[in-house]
Amino acid sequence: MGGLCGLSGSVNRLLDVIAPDRKTAGRVIANFRQVVKEGELRMHPQIGGLVEREMLEKMGAGRETAGG
Repeated sequence: MGGLCGLSGSVNRLLDVIAPDRKTAGRVIANFRQVVKEGELRMHPQIGGLVEREMLEKMGAGRETAGG
């Protein structure tokens, strides 16, 4: 299981997560947040739908919009 990311300055983008279930997807996202530690974390909208909104808010993650 893992995620692909694109790093752009202080904005960290999580573009994809490959996981068999929501629980594992949540762990992948949480681990990504621990790895990047600094800066803003943004995710593709489909990734944000894989886990509960409360979990995303606790990690300080934002959802990408059509404008980036």
